[in-house]
Amino acid sequence: MMQVGITSTKSSGLAAPLAQARATTPSRAVGKLLAESAAQLGDFPDPPLISSRPVRYNIELNHQITAVQQADDFLARAENQIVELRHAIKSGPHAAIKKQAGELSTLLDARLVLSGHRVDRQLNVTLVGQPQTDFTLPAADTLLSSQQPETLVFAIADARHQLAAVRLPQDAGPHQSLRLLGQCLGRLGVRVSQSAEQPLNFSADEQFAARICQHLTVRGEGGRFPGEQFTPVMLVAGHQLLDSVNNIISKPVKAAAMMDELHRTLQHISEQRQQLSQNREQIRAQFQSMATFKQAGSAQKAAAQIGNKLANAANNFATLSQALSGQANARSAMVKNVLRVTN
Repeated sequence: MMQVGITSTKSSGLAAPLAQARATTPSRAVGKLLAESAAQLGDFPDPPLISSRPVRYNIELNHQITAVQQADDFLARAENQIVELRHAIKSGPHAAIKKQAGELSTLLDARLVLSGHRVDRQLNVTLVGQPQTDFTLPAADTLLSSQQPETLVFAIADARHQLAAVRLPQDAGPHQSLRLLGQCLGRLGVRVSQSAEQPLNFSADEQFAARICQHLTVRGEGGRFPGEQFTPVMLVAGHQLLDSVNNIISKPVKAAAMMDELHRTLQHISEQRQQLSQNREQIRAQFQSMATFKQAGSAQKAAAQIGNKLANAANNFATLSQALSGQANARSAMVKNVLRVTN
């Protein structure tokens, strides 16, 4: 069993940083949505005036608050837009349906920006880590069921040109092949798993999903994949609500067929917002535990205690400074004995 991971960079003219390649100028619609979102944010929660804990705890809580606020604000707006689209489908003409679907499409298209990268394609909240994009592979059965020994070389053939190889031994079972493939593709930022619905699932951080989907290729030895040249791995991204909304825009006459999906999406958003509400309460409890100076005069007493400690520290520093100064005129053994006696 052999696995190799290689990352090479081409000439500077082609090797632009990935972050620059992904950088885009926000559209006017996205900018307008951002301005409206910022205006709707409230003060949650009120921070304590005095905290007895280190500042780093406040910073971590601020990050949590920001994530919860942005995710909940986006889901609330998406929920309202979906309700309005359902109403338009039930009672409105095709022009009204198309207009409402266009507004929802603009909102969903700006999902990552408006949610602070906390809501994924399936409208799941991700407060820790990055949103994931799921992929499927039509030829997954052949990839796992074949027992022929073969070396597979995977490549992301863009400016960075990453390579990773794995040797699948003879008579390797599906679980062993899955483990080896997972270790190999993990070097390229692709995670591999298995479920009851799909024999092979792929996922990657959403910020890298487009790059992987467009440029992932593989070369085999004529068994699972051809050995003459690299062939594209035809990954298919999972369905998202934005796909259905765009279909409504192109064919508003078939909008009624999307009502069940819109209803399921509303239920899913409600569940996600309930979870965010629980996260809010946990953050409030953390803030309340940090606000320890509730009684009158307790802050002054704490300040006096800190002052006394600092004053004692100044005296200790002066004594230590004198001892160190005296060490220059005495042998080190004598200084150690004196310090040992004083302690």
